[in-house]
Amino acid sequence: MSYNKASFDIELCFNESLEAYRKNLLVFILASIIVLTLGVFTLFILMGPLQAGLLMMILSSIKNKEKPKFDDLFKYFNRFVSLLIGFYIPAVCGAIGSIFLIFPGLLIFTIWMYVLLLIADKDMDAAKAMKESYNLVVNNNIWKHIILILIATAILGILSAQQGPLGMVLLILAYPLSTGLIVSAYNQLPKEESTEVKDEIPKEDKDKKTVKKKTSKNI
Repeated sequence: MSYNKASFDIELCFNESLEAYRKNLLVFILASIIVLTLGVFTLFILMGPLQAGLLMMILSSIKNKEKPKFDDLFKYFNRFVSLLIGFYIPAVCGAIGSIFLIFPGLLIFTIWMYVLLLIADKDMDAAKAMKESYNLVVNNNIWKHIILILIATAILGILSAQQGPLGMVLLILAYPLSTGLIVSAYNQLPKEESTEVKDEIPKEDKDKKTVKKKTSKNI
């Protein structure tokens, strides 16, 4: 796929994330509680599909201006294996990279920041989503993506560093907002058509294209 060297507007990321958060405050907070608690208690086994559900809820609010339902959080469990792989590989590789040096870990988290979104939104398998996420980041201003990841993680890190239950409460409140920054950036970038979209070309149109190709060859 060819890219237009496009980028995204960080200010727009904040505006869209805040607007989506404001309009869906209760459902996003409830979803955040479920994602963080079930994710931790299941040793992050459910983190992939649950986080994908939250990401798509935010994307629906930003892209289509639709009000997400709480049930949407569990909508992507039918892609459990891909989402499990899509969560664990970037998480483990990023954590290992961070142990040795901060920057390699940050770079890994950045190039694979769109994996779960691509699996859920474009119905890709984990391998293809990882490749496409890499392409999206590298070809559309990788340094701005690194800055966005730093901002998103800093928001969560600073708030969750508070002592006691207050830190957990602030983390729950900030999680959808921080996640929304990444969703907004994803929504602003040009992406490959999904397989489903490509397959929607009417059979008659395909036949016409085939006839035109044969005719041109004969000429």
